[in-house]
Amino acid sequence: MQGLSSRDTIFSMAVNRGYARETRNGMPIAQQLDALRAAGVEVDGEYAPVYIDRLPDKRKHRASTGDALSQRAVALTDLRPGGHLVVAGIDRLGVSSADIRAVIDTLIDRGCAVHDVLAGKVYDAATSRADLSAVTLAAESKLKAERVRTARAARAKHIESGSKAAVGGNRGWQPTPKEDAAAKHDWLFEVATMSQADCEKKHGVNRITLRRRYGARGARVGRRKKQSD
Repeated sequence: MQGLSSRDTIFSMAVNRGYARETRNGMPIAQQLDALRAAGVEVDGEYAPVYIDRLPDKRKHRASTGDALSQRAVALTDLRPGGHLVVAGIDRLGVSSADIRAVIDTLIDRGCAVHDVLAGKVYDAATSRADLSAVTLAAESKLKAERVRTARAARAKHIESGSKAAVGGNRGWQPTPKEDAAAKHDWLFEVATMSQADCEKKHGVNRITLRRRYGARGARVGRRKKQSD
């Protein structure tokens, strides 16, 4: 191996590759790495053959398709025939059952396999299609449960911030006449002094419902003055 870099040397010796995927309410990265380590994958060091797709910056959309998992793509490219892609759980392999199945099929077609550490299973060319379908459906159930936890956490955070508004609008909101008049006044006539967030917090209903009920808010006073000039 003379002339090879440290990375090339390590990668030429390593047959298997580890992969971990971070999500908001899924298995923590540290726990995934512990599972990979227990399976014999080197996870420490600068050139460890482990690929991690972390959560994107808050300003960017979260990964909703397999194409967004750039490190997974690199891992699939680096994996050689006969090697295993090692994951803590099959649900970490992709964002949907179809995405996961596509990755497994691709690896099997290339003479590779997927090792699910926590399940203690290896999926390769000898695995029946029925078993592959069952494991991907089970993974989809875990992903759905994770999405439910994420939605509940978002709702709890929304309520904790001072608004009783449900994510997506309060279609069942039934204010008293007095509450209705106050909310309408603040929404339509206090544009300069009260933000949308302030209206939500004061009246316990989100801006989607307020907009549906009373219409769009007008321009701020300063903006109106500028337009009139």
